[in-house]
Amino acid sequence: MRPTIASWPPTRRERLLAGSARAASYPDDRLGTAAGSRFTVLHPSLERRFTGDRRTHDVRDLPGAAPVRTAPGIAVITLFAVVWAATWTAHPVVRYGLRVAVLVLAPLAYAVTPAMCGARAASAGPRP
Repeated sequence: MRPTIASWPPTRRERLLAGSARAASYPDDRLGTAAGSRFTVLHPSLERRFTGDRRTHDVRDLPGAAPVRTAPGIAVITLFAVVWAATWTAHPVVRYGLRVAVLVLAPLAYAVTPAMCGARAASAGPRP
């Protein structure tokens, strides 16, 4: 039930009904939550398997110290940024360009990130 101008602010009953209608219209919310939590739990073991890095890592590690770990993260952030930008427009030409950008920018970010991390680490000098 949508509140009208005359009944603003909505009553408790209207807020409850609006909440239940929203929950009923998104039945696969739990699926996304489950997939996200599984990725969060499995990420360290997947990273160890694919990179072969068995060392202990700390949150305070600099990205330049681990370019192999930084590159996939930057590629995923780039991918999601382009997909998010694609939701802003309905113009077919722009959407086509963003489809191409999804295929080009994420691999490009993955390829460029280790070089940038190495250059930054070299210019910063040794860490104390």
